[in-house]
Amino acid sequence: MFVFLDTETTGTGPEDRLCQIAFKPEGGPAVCKLFNPGMPISVDAMAIHHITNRMVQGKPFFRGSETHTQLQKLTGNERTVIVAHNARFDVDMLNKEGIYPPAGDLHFQTGTLSGQEWCHPQVQPPVSPVFSGT
Repeated sequence: MFVFLDTETTGTGPEDRLCQIAFKPEGGPAVCKLFNPGMPISVDAMAIHHITNRMVQGKPFFRGSETHTQLQKLTGNERTVIVAHNARFDVDMLNKEGIYPPAGDLHFQTGTLSGQEWCHPQVQPPVSPVFSGT
């Protein structure tokens, strides 16, 4: 099964955290949620994804959420392939949040829609072409 994934974060450093996740399992509904990252979102990150500290204020933390549990179940299957524009970054962010998809080839999707774009029900993420990469 393919899981299309996009994360938005507080920045790109080793201490940065997830503030939004969007994913769509093959044949399933898209999920798009904001989360409190437990730290400020950097100005550089806000300039890219337009998620502000005010938008995540009062939101639940990702770890321990229903969405966390759902994604952990989806990605825990060795047959699941994560498809993302920047898969290595997104999987590293999942690891920081306590989700460890099985090791193997990461799959990159060129020209994907961002998670914010496919949060809208009328938009479906593309399914091809998928290129394997490391």
